[in-house]
Amino acid sequence: MAGENPAQSVAYVNRNKNSLFGVQLGDGYSRVGAEDGLAFGSLSPKQSIEFVYWLIKTNFKGHIYFDTFPRNEDPIRECEYNIRQFKKMYKLAHKMLKGDDSIKVNNILSKQDAMAMLEYLESNSNI
Repeated sequence: MAGENPAQSVAYVNRNKNSLFGVQLGDGYSRVGAEDGLAFGSLSPKQSIEFVYWLIKTNFKGHIYFDTFPRNEDPIRECEYNIRQFKKMYKLAHKMLKGDDSIKVNNILSKQDAMAMLEYLESNSNI
């Protein structure tokens, strides 16, 4: 909504691992001052995975809630979708922080290799 990178904001705000108390999740077209209220990860799935990755990496223990506007959709189905998407992304992000995947991801990040990260995500998710 403010034009920031949500993952970068989490990494910065929660760098002390106890500064962030809650996050409001949704998606949108990233127009400054606009809030589209679309289902979580529907437009920006890779940015959403990065956001969840940093929630886990910074040991986020706060509340997670969804702020979407199901104007034409069944609100219960949209809520269920949001929860499924978050769980799917949480599972992938958690995997990225453990074992061999962690070594691979840290190597990719240290090289700032965008194509390697896209290929990693392509081979490790159905998003």
